[in-house]
Amino acid sequence: MIRVLANVDLTGKEGFLARLISASGVAKADLPSAVTQACPYVIEEGAAAGSYVTLRPLTAVRNVRIKAKGTGSAGDPAIPATTGDFGKVRANKAGLGGGSSSQVGYFEEDFVDGQLALVRHNPAPSITILT
Repeated sequence: MIRVLANVDLTGKEGFLARLISASGVAKADLPSAVTQACPYVIEEGAAAGSYVTLRPLTAVRNVRIKAKGTGSAGDPAIPATTGDFGKVRANKAGLGGGSSSQVGYFEEDFVDGQLALVRHNPAPSITILT
């Protein structure tokens, strides 16, 4: 795990995907602002902007719990959620509309909206969102 300063208020954001940015030459944790941004971390301990947060790197050797948007099943590909829900993941399944996204991994359990769902990191560089 790593500890870095929060760029924005990450209080209560445990289980959200995060990325590192450079702010005046200092590495800081931030939430994604687009589904195409790589987010190789999960927030383990959130904090106010300017305070230290704890991030866990995503790795295939350890599953993590990530905040889910919508419902899905074990085995569904996990992709970043869209506008208004950045930092959460959702299942890539038919009916979501088109476009492209980066894949975070695969769900390892059935889940409901808002659950901290079990995900195994297994990225795909770019995938097509099912229509």
